[in-house]
Amino acid sequence: RNKITQSPKGWVEFNYYDGDELVNIKYRSIRDKKFMQHKGGKPVFYGLNDMAEWVYITEGEMDKLSVETAGIKSCISVPMGAPNPKDQNADGKLKCMELASDRLDKVEAFVIAVDCDQNGLRLREELARRLGKHRCKYVDFTPHKDANEYLMAEGVDKLEELLTHPMDFPIEGI
Repeated sequence: RNKITQSPKGWVEFNYYDGDELVNIKYRSIRDKKFMQHKGGKPVFYGLNDMAEWVYITEGEMDKLSVETAGIKSCISVPMGAPNPKDQNADGKLKCMELASDRLDKVEAFVIAVDCDQNGLRLREELARRLGKHRCKYVDFTPHKDANEYLMAEGVDKLEELLTHPMDFPIEGI
């Protein structure tokens, strides 16, 4: 369903589609966690075509697939990972939001399900700020790092339970 393929060199190919058009390929080595993207690829969300009224947003392709394993198909992943907490500007990492702004505007609510590390927390805040905290909830995978690690450690039923009970962002000033 997600049109994952394998390169002649044995790398996993995550194929990024916008409608029926293949617009990018992200390659992941099997031996170690090395990534590269197709030169000239369009930095769109992975799973862009899966967006519905409620959308889950993850930090990686494996996390998007883990969320889907738990029964949630309306899930997208940022293509370039999370910004560094020290980065002054996260626009480059979040170009995907600009390219999907018309689709994002039509979404009723978002569940931000990114990594529970410093970069992930920065990404969570950036996404919520740009999408509007009033339209966002979040998932905390602690003590695990992300959806994939949570799935591997706790199983699909517990991941589904966690994902279907996201938390509200605190209201500032209260």
